[in-house]
Amino acid sequence: MFKKIVSNLPFHPTLLGDLGYYLKRVRQEEAIRRLGLVFVVLALAVQTFSFLSPVKSTIAYSTGDIVYGATSKEDIVKAFNKNKDPKGRTDIREIFNYYGIGLDQIQNAKKTVISDSDNDKYVNTSRSSTPAGASFTKIPGAIDGGIYEFPLKYWNKSEFPNGYPAITGISTYGFRFWILLKGCGNIVIEKGSKHPKFEINKQLASSANVKPGDEVKYTIEFRNSGIIASEEVRVVDVLDKNLKFESYTSNIDLRKEEDGQKLIWHVKGPNNSLAPSDRWHRIVVKATVKKSTPSGTKICNEATVRGTKTKDISSGGPKDCITVTVTPTCPGSGLPIPPEGIEKCTITCPDGSVIPYDKVCPGAPQLACQSFKEIASPSWDKRKFETTFLKQPGASASAVKYFVNDVQVASQSVDPAASSDFYTHQFKENGTYKIRADVIPAAGSNIIPGQACEVSVVIEKPVNPVVRIVTDKGVSNLTQSIEDANGTTAAAGDTLKYTLITENTGDADAVNLELNGEYSENIADILEYADLLDKGDATLNESTQVLSWGKVTIPAGQKIEKVFTVRVKNPLPATPISASNPLSFDFVMTNKYGREVTVKLDKPASKNVEIATTYLPNTGPGTGMIISVISTMVIAFFFYRSRLLGREIEVVRYEFSTGGL
Repeated sequence: MFKKIVSNLPFHPTLLGDLGYYLKRVRQEEAIRRLGLVFVVLALAVQTFSFLSPVKSTIAYSTGDIVYGATSKEDIVKAFNKNKDPKGRTDIREIFNYYGIGLDQIQNAKKTVISDSDNDKYVNTSRSSTPAGASFTKIPGAIDGGIYEFPLKYWNKSEFPNGYPAITGISTYGFRFWILLKGCGNIVIEKGSKHPKFEINKQLASSANVKPGDEVKYTIEFRNSGIIASEEVRVVDVLDKNLKFESYTSNIDLRKEEDGQKLIWHVKGPNNSLAPSDRWHRIVVKATVKKSTPSGTKICNEATVRGTKTKDISSGGPKDCITVTVTPTCPGSGLPIPPEGIEKCTITCPDGSVIPYDKVCPGAPQLACQSFKEIASPSWDKRKFETTFLKQPGASASAVKYFVNDVQVASQSVDPAASSDFYTHQFKENGTYKIRADVIPAAGSNIIPGQACEVSVVIEKPVNPVVRIVTDKGVSNLTQSIEDANGTTAAAGDTLKYTLITENTGDADAVNLELNGEYSENIADILEYADLLDKGDATLNESTQVLSWGKVTIPAGQKIEKVFTVRVKNPLPATPISASNPLSFDFVMTNKYGREVTVKLDKPASKNVEIATTYLPNTGPGTGMIISVISTMVIAFFFYRSRLLGREIEVVRYEFSTGGL
């Protein structure tokens, strides 16, 4: 356009006005391009600053890191020499020495990477528990008593597609180790460097003398007391042919499988893994003695725990056995013969009629002791009994008297509407004891004679009494009135109550048991999205976010509960995933105290975008600088081109006006 106007201007002077209009438009274009150039130059300055001082994530590291913020060998050496990391935790040497890693091993370690495609072979470490089958490893001198181990493969979140940066060497124990340099300083070892060890105990939780139709209760307790987890773990119990399985309960998540009389419980979780622990896991099995079982039958069976990397271990011993006694019955009625003999199978009423002893004569309502049985053994010297009443409408009991070897040891009042009573007795010595319950009728009721309830128990003091600690956990949502909130979704502002149960199922008292280390409660994952309202009598370690309690004594067969309360933050933070812990800030609050408990949260859209961007192309600061420089050059070219064109138009106008054109 400019060339056409200038070439025709000598022949058409009227085009001078068009040239002025064209100059005005060029000046406007120059102003716009000048503004664009200013913004591009500012953007280039910011990009240059970012290139020279690269930014880091606002939550680059996690409190679960072994060495907080470690990204180089020098960071590891510095923390080891000072025995302190930037977070102020003074247990670096204790942790590294536990794995046979000293200063020489660190200094001689070589730079490497651990590929995502191979990380199923490795075990990672952390100060925090994870929802990835983490097991607690006791380390003397470590803060909170130790650290956690879990499979490295659960960190496969694509943040490091070319592998984790690390240094590697050989420990003093002879196995290879890695120290991750992604801001965490976590120690990684190969699976199989250490070994698991199974223990199992099975015993009756009901009477050892039963009759056909009675319920039998077994308690199976097992644990991995080794130093690494075992996989494909299951507990196998083959019931005797005279028993019929009814139900079971447990304090650990299991998947049950039945194959005839064989019961198999698979440990739930990744690879059916059972982590090493001092605590015991418990299964309570309920079964019924079949009606066809002959009198005098002795029923014994054992349970076995199986898994990888170690040998199978079975229970066994006299505590697994029961003896079936078929009680003779009364002719005609089929009722058990009373202790007084067969002549008491019937009752002669005042009107001369003869009725079975479980019936009542016309007149005052009558009641009888229907059954008396052992239902639990809280400890080696304690037994719990249940007495049930058979009563006619209108009849009631006022009390139940209990006798041991015909000597009264207790008398308990009974609610008039009750049809049963419970009594726990503690025996002082070994021996065989005869226990009897006498039901005392209330005023206006008659007791049916000859219906005394009686059982025999054998008390044996263990030769080597042991402590067995079993733990369990639950969470309730107080705001939504959900008693069992495990696996549910909480809303912002909800109040959650966590209950920790520590029980001693052994034969000896747990004296001065320290509720720290393995028996502490790591709430780091919870506090990402909740505030601690009430910690009870616990102590909170601010640096590791672990709750611990003082020493307690738990008598054999007893348990204690600890409670803490949190409130979900409102609004929920949309904090990005930690660079050193890809399992953090995932909108799931998970922690474990024997049983793993999980509370989900509603995930905002921003977190979905964050997850999506992990799959976008990785354009680093160098690429950004190149694009910015090229963009600046192109915009500057067009700006100066417009500026030059404007000046040329002014020259043409001047020359034409002065007659030079």
